[in-house]
Amino acid sequence: MAHNCLLWLITVYAVEGFNIYSKPIKTFEELNSPSLGQSVLQYEDGILVTSPLDNMSDQQYGRLYDCKVSAQCTEVSLTAKEKSYRKPIISAAKSSDGSTYLVCQQHRTRKATNEDLNGVCSLLKAGFQEISDIAPASLVVKQMKRNNTNANKQEDESLSVNSGSALHRRKRESSNQEEEEDEDAGTEIAFVLDGSGSISGEDFERAKEFVTNVMKNVWETCFDCRFALVQYGKDIRTELSLKENEKPEYALRKVSDIQQIYNYTKTASAMYHVLEHVFVAENGSKENAKKIMIVLTDGKIFLDTMNLSDVLMMPKMKAVTRFAIGVGADFNQTKAVTELQDIASDPDDEHLFKVDNYAALDGILSLLEKSITGIEGTQQGAAFLFELSEAGFSIDFAIDGTVLFGAVGAYDWNGGLIIKNPDDTIRFLNESSTKEKLSYLGYSVAAVKGVSGSLYVSGAPRHSFSGSVLVFNGTSHAAQQTLSGEQVGSYFGAELCVLDTDKNGITDHLLIGAPLFHQKGEEGKVYVYRLSQGLFIKESEWRGMNRYTFARFGSAIANIGDIDDNGYNDIAVGAPMEGDGKSGSIYIYNGYENGIKDHHSQRIAAADFDVKLRFFGQSVSGMSDLDKDGQIDISVGSLGKVTVLSSLPVIVFKPQVTLDPPYISLNKQSGQDSKKISAKICFNSVKREIKKKTEELPIHYHLVLDPNKEKKRLSFANGDPKSISGIFKLTNTMECLPDILLQFLECADDCFSPVEIKLNFTLNLSSESRPLRVLDMLSPNEISQQLPFETNCGTDKICTANITLSTSLPQDKTLVIGSTKDLSLGFNMKNIGEDSHMTILVLTYPHFLQYNKLSLLTENKGISCANPVDNTKLTCQIRYPVMKAQSEVNFTISWQIEESHKIQENSTQITANITCENNGLQVLTEETYRFAVKNALKVSLTGKAKPAYIHVTEESMGKKQELEYLFQIHGENRYNANIVVNIDIPLKERDTQVTIVSYKARHTTNCSAQPQDNGKTYRLTCTVQELDELLTVEASVAVISIKDQRENLTARAFLSFDSAQYEADEGGRYEEVLVTIEKLTVVKSMAVIVGSSIGGFVFLAFLILILIKCGFFRRRYQKARVEQKSDQDM
Repeated sequence: MAHNCLLWLITVYAVEGFNIYSKPIKTFEELNSPSLGQSVLQYEDGILVTSPLDNMSDQQYGRLYDCKVSAQCTEVSLTAKEKSYRKPIISAAKSSDGSTYLVCQQHRTRKATNEDLNGVCSLLKAGFQEISDIAPASLVVKQMKRNNTNANKQEDESLSVNSGSALHRRKRESSNQEEEEDEDAGTEIAFVLDGSGSISGEDFERAKEFVTNVMKNVWETCFDCRFALVQYGKDIRTELSLKENEKPEYALRKVSDIQQIYNYTKTASAMYHVLEHVFVAENGSKENAKKIMIVLTDGKIFLDTMNLSDVLMMPKMKAVTRFAIGVGADFNQTKAVTELQDIASDPDDEHLFKVDNYAALDGILSLLEKSITGIEGTQQGAAFLFELSEAGFSIDFAIDGTVLFGAVGAYDWNGGLIIKNPDDTIRFLNESSTKEKLSYLGYSVAAVKGVSGSLYVSGAPRHSFSGSVLVFNGTSHAAQQTLSGEQVGSYFGAELCVLDTDKNGITDHLLIGAPLFHQKGEEGKVYVYRLSQGLFIKESEWRGMNRYTFARFGSAIANIGDIDDNGYNDIAVGAPMEGDGKSGSIYIYNGYENGIKDHHSQRIAAADFDVKLRFFGQSVSGMSDLDKDGQIDISVGSLGKVTVLSSLPVIVFKPQVTLDPPYISLNKQSGQDSKKISAKICFNSVKREIKKKTEELPIHYHLVLDPNKEKKRLSFANGDPKSISGIFKLTNTMECLPDILLQFLECADDCFSPVEIKLNFTLNLSSESRPLRVLDMLSPNEISQQLPFETNCGTDKICTANITLSTSLPQDKTLVIGSTKDLSLGFNMKNIGEDSHMTILVLTYPHFLQYNKLSLLTENKGISCANPVDNTKLTCQIRYPVMKAQSEVNFTISWQIEESHKIQENSTQITANITCENNGLQVLTEETYRFAVKNALKVSLTGKAKPAYIHVTEESMGKKQELEYLFQIHGENRYNANIVVNIDIPLKERDTQVTIVSYKARHTTNCSAQPQDNGKTYRLTCTVQELDELLTVEASVAVISIKDQRENLTARAFLSFDSAQYEADEGGRYEEVLVTIEKLTVVKSMAVIVGSSIGGFVFLAFLILILIKCGFFRRRYQKARVEQKSDQDM
């Protein structure tokens, strides 16, 4: 039990605590930087840390920090900091040689009312001195303009877009000029809504719905458009002010909740109200904002105290663009139309709209929206091209210095990839400017170094809804492969990491994060692809621990270098929302000679630290030794903090167990020599050995003797037969334990298979102090040493057994289930070769045989058989542990035959297999014995006729008489055989004619009848399973004439069945039923009758005369007279 516990502890340590020390060596935190740690980029001496949401002067600029373990974080000054309104730092990268850094900030600017959100990237050299600025989107636009203005130059194939003419029409200044322009104040749109009594409640609801649709559609293309609404009727009131636009849902709800005022149509007063109470600074209006007024009314002005002309001539009205919408039949009148024309700005065809009713307002919705957005200079609608591309959202360096910029918002958020080559040429790559809208291509980018050239990889997490990763050829810039996600909404491609696993300069693996992959929540997943012949082949999938349903595993993936010092780079994966309170975790995966291990070697949870962290693992970086202790460190970003963790040196042992003597001699086995054996254990280090004299590495060891044997053959000399444990302190001068004395016991059961000596070891680490070393997870922490037995097998020390097998088989090789009760086989085994160790006979037999017993002769002891696990296999140990040369055994094995189930097979076999373990497991002999198999069927047939005799006279000649045949089936049909009964009844025998009237069966309905032999015979065939079946055939018999005094009608019945599956006795399967027909003769002569009668009377008279003569009657008379006289006397 102790041995099992040790193995469990070793497993737990390997998984949960490999060589990242779980106590941080440094935690960085800036009081005014709540978003510190959004991304981390480790370099040789420190960490570049972004804090994109830092505020300066009430504006969100973001900061970049340089953090060193030996000091604190200092801000890196970027000269572009003061050039624009908003610049969150969102990405950072370094070149492969570490000499150049690139940091991209997203600048939000406005020209007129068009939004522009794009990256300006700062190129930094060592020491973070700024070399230059790069505006990747502007570079692409300039390149496209040059391509489109040169008619004789073919459009560059790498710019897979068809938007040159649209760009040519755009009057855009250079990026530097744009940055210097003042911020646009936006657009203010005020609705003037008629709520008078002439409008029904239903139409007023339609008017409100029209207003909300305009607001929603304009907001899709105008980010700084704000709305107000004034309703007029009996009163005039502001229903929605310009200040109430911060939350669109709230503004739309306020419009929807408006209650109609009713009564008058005070249009002029309402327009005046907009000028004096809506477009004013105290109610949220900006002086330089463009102002639009939209009047929606159902008729001309009524009972208004103000004059429309006076209001229109007010100075403030000159800066307002007015739209007029007239609803209903009133605007067929000249006065109402004139009033509507006065309200609308010129020209009327662009600013005046008329509809027949409120239900028709939706018909002008797109026209009104187009007119409004046309004023705003956003006629391109949702196709923003590069204005909102966020170029630099993700960045990476290729090994040749090419820079990759992700432009996630380009082409209406279809996205793309901007390539800046070392010669400053620019390429824009995407799938198509017209396909897969909102795919977010450029969300992540990575440069791959293949055997045949570079590849540029970019993630599009919303491509085809389930996400994709596009792979572009670095030379032709064509898209050569698309890797597709497997689940809608999983954000497959949100994170990319390329890994040169074996550190040979060629990319081996691509890791793709899908942090929103969901089963019960948002668990996340990472997909591992191997690069093979220029294509990525899926190799495996990784997931975090199952119990965390909202971990977002795969939000960050980083190559952290060879932290375990085995020559292969390793990976860290962030799960920033894993754990209670979304504290977060990271997982470590180790590279090795065949790739990357599929199971993590270590999970580091923020909850294990003393400090409270949130979103630990949102970013991660490694590859450098920050504290200069000779070990790679890794940096992990969380919300507002960066944690630095150190790796521990990994030691690799090659332990040796040396035995003296190295084998158990024949004399030791016989007890003639001493049974003592000496064992020496040494822990030889092959990596990160102990060099300092002051260092001691405690090793916990556990030594087990003969672990797989219940009866031990070796013990410790102190009497413990099982195992010993201890702690050995490894130093630079001591690698071996003191000799351990062992003692050979005996080998009654097994004197051939070597005695195993198993050594387990682990480091005796303390949770209080930093470990000096850790064991390599990929190297074994268990070794096994074999202590062989000396054998008597000649000079070559190799025993070659040769065992013959002969078998006595029964004469009848047919097994009848239900009849045959048992089966016995006699075996003779003879070893005509050298000693056979651990000889085993394995008999494999069918399931209906049940092992009964082993029969041995007195001189053939040393054989035992058992089948404890498999009821169809019998294992016999033959002369254990050694079957000597020239030895012979005879034995019999018997089985009982199971009768409870029918056997479908027509044949079966018993296989004999003889093995030994002389030189590993060897098969010596194989034999197969085949038997036929049938099922027993006990069945017989009886029959009778009613009547058995038929008497015929001349008077009954030709008349029909009834006849009935009855056949009864008897016996046992325990295996449900289909028994076929055939009954043949003669229809004509000489001058006897038989007619079948009917037939019936007691149980079966599977019967058929038909004449045979040209109508001479009637055959009834029935298939039955019930053995109490009674078959009855009713017939009529007519005798035409009988030449002889007697004739016989013979009916025959016989049984048949599948003889391949069943066996039955021959007797009783055939039955004959005989019906005898006899003729009776009647005499009819009158003379004979009369003569006989007269003769009789004469004879009677003669007899009476004789009696009289003899006195017969007289004596009786005299006696009667005497009796009469006597009575009288009395």
